[in-house]
Formats: sequence, structure tokens, C-alpha cells
Amino acid sequence: MKKYLLGKIVRFVKEWNLLKGGEKVLVALSGGADSIFMTEMFFDLARIFKLKFECIHINHGIRGEEAKKDEEFVREYCTNRGLFLTVRHVEGLKNTQSGLEERARKERYRIFYEVLRERDLDLIATAHTMDDNAETLLFNLIRGAGVSGLAGIPPSHGKVIRPILCVERKDILEYLESVGEGYVIDSTNLEDKYTRNYIRNRVLPLFEHINQAYRKHLFQTSLIMRDIEIWSKKKADELTKKILHFSSFAHVYGIKNASLPAFVYLNLIRDYSPAPSYEEVSQFLAMLRRGRGKMMLKDVEVSLSEGELAFLTGKYTLDSTFVESDDVIVNVEMNYEIRVSEGKAEGKFECQIDETFLPFTIRTRWEGDRISGKKLKDRFIDLKIPYWRRRFWPVFEKNGEIFFVPGVFKKEIKTGNLKVEVKKYDAKRFSIFD
Repeated sequence: MKKYLLGKIVRFVKEWNLLKGGEKVLVALSGGADSIFMTEMFFDLARIFKLKFECIHINHGIRGEEAKKDEEFVREYCTNRGLFLTVRHVEGLKNTQSGLEERARKERYRIFYEVLRERDLDLIATAHTMDDNAETLLFNLIRGAGVSGLAGIPPSHGKVIRPILCVERKDILEYLESVGEGYVIDSTNLEDKYTRNYIRNRVLPLFEHINQAYRKHLFQTSLIMRDIEIWSKKKADELTKKILHFSSFAHVYGIKNASLPAFVYLNLIRDYSPAPSYEEVSQFLAMLRRGRGKMMLKDVEVSLSEGELAFLTGKYTLDSTFVESDDVIVNVEMNYEIRVSEGKAEGKFECQIDETFLPFTIRTRWEGDRISGKKLKDRFIDLKIPYWRRRFWPVFEKNGEIFFVPGVFKKEIKTGNLKVEVKKYDAKRFSIFD
């Protein structure tokens, strides 16, 4: 049986490139069946991959005397096998607190990485199994999950590897019994008050009546979804590299010619809301299907129009006054400069005014703005100017009347020889006038 299980683990390790050879690995050893089995397998993995490994045990201080006995068991186990062991104790966790499992998990991984640095090691190995993956996949599905949630537990993440993820717990227990190897049992795993325990103890056993091989099928599904997730992130990264605009006010992606499935873009919204709600995801997907629209993602406004997907990350205001000739305003964020100078207006982003027309104001668009009796908003739409750009477009007014909107409208006052000129601040960068 050992030959069969070790062969499965080695194939899995190679397939997911968990070990290259020669690494120094920190093995997480709780004393439970899964971690004892993994440690036993590491003696052979060390030989095959020329590894060095040592163990770490964390006493969370939650189960009192039971936890002390677990620690003693692990100490004796490592002593008998000549394994170096680090033991750490966690303070402050209480069994009565809500969210205990998640806080314990975060503290556990914090300590793992701390010891990894202290001991100058390369990787952390945790004893997640095929059963753990089934629990996680179902847990995510019930709460609401996209591709990443249905991908279950990843074979590796950062410096963490999970070499026995391909093994079922029943095979682990059968193996340990066949070789007479002992292990400890965490009594809290038998309590149904934790959601994961309820799924493990009450829900998943029902699956056995439908298909006894459900763990393998769920595992296979999660690995397929993992590949899809990897591909999805790669495509999302390609989008971010082709970002149209990036400032403290907006991040804009060009998706007009990107024929990608909707779930790829879900990777983008997680940059702005790591855990989007069901309603937010639904609104976002509906907006993608329509090819236009606006929505709120927490405190970020998201818009899509003319193939430009924008995340408006800050409030932008523009309110400046030109009082004399040679006044210049440079807008670095939106990448344009505006100047008043002598000369005849010729370009489409110029407007000729009279000397007596000074002073006048430049601002952003207001709701209800009109030019020649028509809403400025409608003029922007007619010209197919994306929504996010309208939020930053400069509007020139005098005494409450708009006389110039670059590229959209100009009311020339031709009795003078001054011109208002708008041009790119730096031609190498994107501007609202591209």
C-alpha cells in the first residue's frame, strides 16, 4: 500500500511542480493522522528529491490538557525519528469567540512563515487531503463562489505546498493502521458547531449514498477549475498590462476587442473589492453582457462604455480661474495643459476670445449643463465619449454660460486676439483627448 500511495504523491508533486529538488522544508505536524502520514512520506520524498526537512508543531492553547498531550506526542514522535522540531504556543485565542477557526488559521500561517525565515528554510508543507478539498469546495459553493472558489484548495500557494492533497483520508487511516503508527485525535473536529465540521460530519457522508468516489470527482473538478483560474488570471494580467489610463482618480482597461469570458473580468473587480457580494457580481456581469452601464463596487464607481471599463477610485474636482493673458494650467493627472495666449485660434481645441472676456472659469461637468439648448451629457453621448472621461473633461464658463468644451463645443468671441488652447501635457502619455 505504501508503494501505491507514495507513487501517487510523487506523481502529484511532479505534475504541480511542488518540489524541484534540494529544498529545505518545514513540515507542519499537528500529530493528527494526516500530518503523521505526511511526515512518514517525507522520509521517502527526502530521498527521492534530495530534501532536508524538519517539523513545526503549534499549540493554539484552546483545548487545554488535550493540546498538551498532543504536543507531548509530537515531541516524542520527532525524538524517536531524529527529527528537529520547533514548538510554538499561541496566546489569546478563546474557544468561545466567533471566527475562531479563521483567526487560528491566520496565526498558524503567520508562525509558519516566521519560523521559515528564522530557520532559513524554503518551503512549508501542510497536510491537506482530498477530503479537505471536498469540504472546502462545498463550503465555498454554499457561500457563493466563482472559479477560484470552485478550484478548492490549491496544491501550492506562495511558499506553502500540499503534497498529500491527492490522497483520501480513508487511505491514510488504513495505511497508518497497517503499519501500527499512532496519531492524536482533535476532539473539536467532532463538534458540529463549526461549519466545516458540520459539512464533514453531516453533509459529506450523504454523498457516499450517491457516489462513493465523490472525493475523487470533486478533486478532479477542482483541478480543472484550477487550470481555468490560472488561465483566467493570466488573461486578466494581460489586460492590466494594456491599461488605458492609470491615475489616483481612475483605472481604465480597454476591453473592446478582448473576446474573453466574463469570469476573466471578475479577477479585475477583486483588485477593488476582494470579496464582492452576490449582488455586486450579478450587476457587474449584467453590465458586461450589455456592454455599457454603471454600478457601485463598495465605494468605487465602475462604468463601461465604448469598450472602456473604468474603476473610478477617487473624487476629481476641477475649479480654476484664468485672470490674464499667459495664464497656464497644467493637469498632470489627466495629462493636458491649458493656456491663454495671443494669436488667432485655428485648432479644434482652441477658442478665440476677447481681452475683456477675462476672467473666466474652468471646471468639470455639472449635472444639467447645457450648450446651445442641448444637454452637454447628450453631446458627449453623441460623440461616443466614454462615461469615465466625461467625469474629467474640462468645461469653460463665463457668468454661468458655457462657451468652450474642448473637442465638443466652442462659442467664439472674435473681437479680440486671445486664444484658449488645450493640448497634451506630454505626448508620450495617454490623455483624455486621445
